[in-house]
Formats: sequence, C-alpha cells, structure tokens
Amino acid sequence: MAKIIFSTISGIPNSKKLPCFYEGLVNALVRNGNEVMLMITNQLMDNSWSSNRSSSAIDTKKLSKEITNFNPDFVIACNNSLYEFLPKLVSCPIAIYGTDSPALFVDKELLKRNAERYHFLMASDDFIPMAKEYFGTKMKSLNVLHFATDFCSKKIEQNKNISFIGTDFSFSSSPFKKVFAKKFNDEDKEDFKIFLKSFRKNVLLEPQRHLEDLGISSSAIRKISHADFLNLISSNFRIQVLQSVADLGLAVYGSNSWIDTCNSSVDLALSYSDLEVSSVSDNQNIYNSSKISINISHAQAGRAFSWRVRDIMACNSVLVSDPREDLVTQFGKYVKIPTYETPYEARQICQKLLQDDVWRREIIVGSQLAIEEGHRFKHRLKDLEEMVGVELICKNRGSLIEMGFFNYPIADSIAEKSKNSLFKKNGKVRSWLRKNRKAKKAIKEFKKSLKHRT
Repeated sequence: MAKIIFSTISGIPNSKKLPCFYEGLVNALVRNGNEVMLMITNQLMDNSWSSNRSSSAIDTKKLSKEITNFNPDFVIACNNSLYEFLPKLVSCPIAIYGTDSPALFVDKELLKRNAERYHFLMASDDFIPMAKEYFGTKMKSLNVLHFATDFCSKKIEQNKNISFIGTDFSFSSSPFKKVFAKKFNDEDKEDFKIFLKSFRKNVLLEPQRHLEDLGISSSAIRKISHADFLNLISSNFRIQVLQSVADLGLAVYGSNSWIDTCNSSVDLALSYSDLEVSSVSDNQNIYNSSKISINISHAQAGRAFSWRVRDIMACNSVLVSDPREDLVTQFGKYVKIPTYETPYEARQICQKLLQDDVWRREIIVGSQLAIEEGHRFKHRLKDLEEMVGVELICKNRGSLIEMGFFNYPIADSIAEKSKNSLFKKNGKVRSWLRKNRKAKKAIKEFKKSLKHRT
C-alpha cells in the first residue's frame, strides 16, 4: 500500500466534486489498496487556474503539518496544480500529470525552473514535444499515460437520441472582446485573419512562433494567451457541430452558459438540460440512456481525444467523434468509430445511425471489447508503477482523506470553540475580517459548514 497525495483543480462549479476521470482514478487507487489524500485546489487557492499561491484564508502552517505527518510515498499533481509549499515538504516522487496541454499548466515558469524535481506524464503523445519545449530536457522522466475509464454498460431505457456532456468555453471570448473593444483597424483585422489561418493548421505551436514566422508584429494578438486561442477555436467548432444535430433529439449537459447560444441557435439552447451531471454515476447514466453520444475534441487534443471517448465506449451508446489518429491506433483493431470532418457530416452520420439498429449494435460491441482489453484503470496503474517506481496495486482496499478549505481556514481553531456565535463574540476576528474581504467571504462559507461537522 502506498500513501498518495492526489492534487487537481475541479472544473465543476461546486468544487467539492471531481470531474469523472479524476473520480475514477482516485477510486481506482483506493480500490487497489492505497491511502489517498485528495486535494481539490479550488478550495485552497484564490486563482487556482493560473497560480498555486494559497488563499489568504488558509492556515498554511496547519496544512503543511498535516502533509508532513501524512508522509506520502507519491504525489500526483494534475496540470501542475498543487499546494505551493508541497514540493519542499515531501521527499517522495512527484508526477505532473498533463491531462491537458502544457499550455494550460499552472505556474509554468516556476515548474520550468525546477523541472528536474518531477516526473512528467502526458495524456497524449502530442504533448511530449510541447513538454520539452516548455520545460526543457532536465525532467526526471517524461512518459505517456493515456486516459482510462471506470464506466460500465447498463441496460436502461434509451430515451435520448443524441447526448453531449461538456462546456461551451464561453469564458474564452472575454480576452477577445477586450481587444476588439479598443481601436482595431482594417490592418489589425487582416493580421488577425492571417494569424488565425496559420494557428488553425498547428494549434499546438505557441502564438508567438506563428507571429514570428508570419512577420506580424500585432500587439493586440500578443495580449491573448495560447490557452485563450485554444479555447476560442474549440468553442466555435463545438457550437457549430451541436447546432447541426440539435433538431435530431439532442440533449446537452454542462454549465448553464449553453443557454446563451440562443443568440445564434435557439434549437441548441433548447437542447440544454439543467440536470446536474458531474459524477461517474451521473455521466454513465446519460451515456447508457443515449443512442448516440457525440465527442467534439478540444483543439489542444492533437491526434488524441477527451477522456469522454473511453467513457462513451464503455457504455451502451454509439460514439460519434471528430477524426483523431489515436481512435484508429488504439481502437482500430476492435471497431471503426464513425467520424466527421464538418458539422454537416456529423448530422449525416447521426441520421444514418438513428435509423440503423444493427450498425449501432456492432459499434457498441466492438467499443466495449476494446475498453476491456486495455483501457481500464487496472491497466494504467500497472503502467504508472513502472514509470515512477512506486507499488500501487495490492489486494486490500485503501482509504480516502479529503483535504480542502473547510479543513484549514485561519479562523478554524476559534470557530471550533465558539461555533455559531463566532462572529458575534470575538472582536479580533471581526476586525481581521473587515481588513480581508476574501477571507470574509471564505469564512462565511465555512460558518455555514459548521452544522455539518460532527
């Protein structure tokens, strides 16, 4: 049994919950006898998507002591999102698991300066050259660790023709709106169009490199990050594809920003369901109750694909996806996944599949066989053991410790003594809160949680 710290951002609005892939991986580690300390960094940092700096409301001394006492054998930090002091508190191996492109990693510059401290694991082969470009060649190790799935098929009523679970990346438009709001003349627009044409051909190349190759010196383009360009391209294509199948019985799940697509497609906006879908169980039920489940890859994926691909393939739904080289290299031996290049092709494929029960069944059988043969977490844990030299599989069941803000607010010790009367009786706390607005908001949430404590 190994003691493992698993650290990640949660993209789910309620940050106490994990995206289904991370939930599956953590559950697999526990099932295989490991003691896992889970750190969801949204709860520990004010800006966890861009910085590992701890929130001012966190008692870092207490948290650091807890980590030292835990004494982990191994740390996994997804996209380099981890407690800022953790690398100095432990002597064990630390793996940076790139579930997204290195362009989306947190605190990239700091990671680059200390790259020799870490094992780097990339979810896609395409991320390997990017990791070398970003972090140099002094990494302790650099390997590919593909996604896996914990999903299973269940015989339930298929009451949805087509489903999609994901975000529309609407937040990506903000940086562009700021640029466009300023003086943006015809020459600037032409440069932008030339740049986008080049960027779409190689989205994994840094925007700065595209500008240099094209001889464009636009200051406006330089103000927009690589991650923002990736998200915008992804958002555009995702909305176009879903628009094309909206009238075929589409059900969309995710953030309520899908409602805002009514400006361009009222049919797509009406396809949105506000049902909360976050856990393995939630996602699994949606896929098993759908005849078709569609994948629309993020631009950063390169030849790889989202973890939703394996999740869909493990269920009783037919996967329809944009073409990715890895769909053939990893699954071609078992099944031919229907793929589309354009929104129109996506619509045509879905129409044919909905009318052909036999074809759908053939794809489902082949997909499930592929998953069982090599894409379960038991396969990935064996790979991970070899990559980092830590034993991760034993017969006994392990345990899970969840760490987060509610464990380590600065006022925690005071709150435990005074409970709900905390803010009425302690003048020093009131004075401190007046000076620290972020802490005030955080501890207000903490106070609400007290009634759940035992």
